[in-house]
Amino acid sequence: MKFFRRKFLFVRRKKVFLTLALLVLMAIIGVVLYVFQGKYFIKGEDIAGQAKTKTISLARDNTCFVPQTAVPEKDSEFVKTVKTLDTPEKIVAYLKADFALNAPEKEVAMKPEEFFNSKTGGFQDAAVFAAYVLDYHHFEAGVIRYVGIRDGKSVSHAVAVFRNGDTPQYLAVDAAGIEIVAYGWSFADLIKKEVARSGVDISEYAFFWPGVIKLEPSEWVKTK
Repeated sequence: MKFFRRKFLFVRRKKVFLTLALLVLMAIIGVVLYVFQGKYFIKGEDIAGQAKTKTISLARDNTCFVPQTAVPEKDSEFVKTVKTLDTPEKIVAYLKADFALNAPEKEVAMKPEEFFNSKTGGFQDAAVFAAYVLDYHHFEAGVIRYVGIRDGKSVSHAVAVFRNGDTPQYLAVDAAGIEIVAYGWSFADLIKKEVARSGVDISEYAFFWPGVIKLEPSEWVKTK
């Protein structure tokens, strides 16, 4: 009888031990996955995460930020149109079909609704509009403004940057046209891609949240 009791206690303790071991293993796996995910997003420099670092400018104040709640009429043509532009490809097609874009860049872009109503503007206006619409549809999005030299002349330009699923991309709008460009896993990769694409020797850049129209950072990120 004692033998069976000891065997029962041994089996019971073994089950408890195995259960605890399994829980510990699951906890370790959870930690590893969490750390790996963190490293992935750090490597991928998710827009929200990168914008929280000290190297990215947050030009977000009450005088220049245009939140979605600022739209006065929920049933306006602006809102109705924004609701239909739920993919980057639709935004590109819409900009190509309905807007006349010109080269001059300004430190203060047009408000998205103003740009929508005017159907004309600069490349930075299109970037701000695209980032606003992408954010409306829950894409991680923002605007990168950069400055540099091309053919001996100073250049300032802005692009809408976003994550399309797990793929970092940006919407480039310039005299050559409008296109969606995949750029790798960091803003540094974006800058390298844009240097090759545009021919601009980019010296510095800054990130801005969707809806920010004053594209003048308190601090630039140097590329060299």
